[in-house]
Amino acid sequence: MKHREKIYLRLILPGFLGMTAVYGIPYVRLFLYSVQESVTSRHFVGMRNYTQVLGNRAFLRALGNTAFLCAGGTLLILPLSILLTLLLFHCGRMQSFLRTGLILPFFVPAACVVMVWRVLFDRQGAVNLILVHLGGHSVDWMGSPWGRFALLCMYLWRNTGLNVVLFTGAMSGLPTERVDVARMEGAGRMQIFFLVTLRHLAPAIVFGSVLSILNAFGIFREIYLMTGDYPPGEMYLLGHYLNNMLRQMNYPRMSAGAIVFTLLTAAVMATLYFLEKQAGRDEG
Repeated sequence: MKHREKIYLRLILPGFLGMTAVYGIPYVRLFLYSVQESVTSRHFVGMRNYTQVLGNRAFLRALGNTAFLCAGGTLLILPLSILLTLLLFHCGRMQSFLRTGLILPFFVPAACVVMVWRVLFDRQGAVNLILVHLGGHSVDWMGSPWGRFALLCMYLWRNTGLNVVLFTGAMSGLPTERVDVARMEGAGRMQIFFLVTLRHLAPAIVFGSVLSILNAFGIFREIYLMTGDYPPGEMYLLGHYLNNMLRQMNYPRMSAGAIVFTLLTAAVMATLYFLEKQAGRDEG
């Protein structure tokens, strides 16, 4: 190991040890809770809590809704963010103003988001008034299968700006000589986009996917403020399940659910990290 690398390692080590203590020790305790009968009874029950959680309808529904929000939201937000980024690059002096407008919803407090969304998607909200005016029928957006649509709309409105800022920074580093060479070789706009621009954005897209998945978990706050502990089935997320287990003081089952959730999230993040390394290797 080189001398400079040793210095970097010494500088990083205190922070790494601190993060390990802050997150590692609670997770060890969480795992111990998940394999015992209850908080008061330390009787070892093995994987019983895990089998009960994986066989619980509420947990499976929450897991399915959360997976739908993460997958559907990410697949929608990435192309939308790339499209808006490309459009912003042709806005000239208005680019900074428009980018600021897109990122503002990300910093709006959850309570304000809930108020706006109730005005839009309530039974007597603006969206239903427009539908009735056009000759349609009002829709119970929060208590019907359309609840997932409302969730996706809230997610896109709140988080698209963050990805746009990320992709704008990545686009700023696009080497112009690559675009010029592609044009000299007869490539059209679509070919340049897919073979040059999109390939250059690949690492940012993977990182944006990670952020999008993490932000999808954060939508639980708004849903909880709007619907409480037990929302309609289509809006019941993993956060609701874990919160309800905590309120019932069922710590073993809550811990088992949290461990399962962490393992699934870690698997997704590891896959995205592998794709990011591959994209960086191809770019290099």
